[in-house]
Amino acid sequence: MSDSPSHGLLAWLWRGKPWLVSTMVAGTPFGVGGALVASVFFRSAIGEGYERMPFYAGVAAFVAGAGLFRGFVVGCESLLRGGVAGALVGIVAHPLAWYLLILQAYVSGARSSLGEPTVGPVDGIYGAFAFSLWSWLLAGWLTVPVAGLIGIVTSAVLQALRRRREDLGRSSGERGERGARGEKGTAR
Repeated sequence: MSDSPSHGLLAWLWRGKPWLVSTMVAGTPFGVGGALVASVFFRSAIGEGYERMPFYAGVAAFVAGAGLFRGFVVGCESLLRGGVAGALVGIVAHPLAWYLLILQAYVSGARSSLGEPTVGPVDGIYGAFAFSLWSWLLAGWLTVPVAGLIGIVTSAVLQALRRRREDLGRSSGERGERGARGEKGTAR
């Protein structure tokens, strides 16, 4: 394989920075899924600031998905590991999303419905878990299985990418051996 752009940016990145590609591939579907699920649940939410929750849910799911996949799945991909890691993303993303929303309210100087300042970053940790208890109860029945399914599909994609990377490495090695012996290879 040559370094020409015709072989694609993904192949170039995969050879140079496989951790970046696997992190993006792992995090992106969770981020999109988290934003979509949150937009369904927060579409008609009453109160100030809830319209931002789909964004924070997407960011939280991306971070949780990328981190859990890098830690538990990448390098030893299996559909079971992907499904379990995905289900964990569906659980872990809730407090992360609530904490991001609480931090945004604190940083922006928002006031509560009673006119008091919102909770700070330390108390926000407790608040995020308190809100998460309710969101796990009300939406966890959807977020956990959806994230588990996303994890299975993502694991399958990462397996395919790893096989492709290994194939690229083998074909590059074969060309190098032919070149050292003075043989001409066929164009691929």
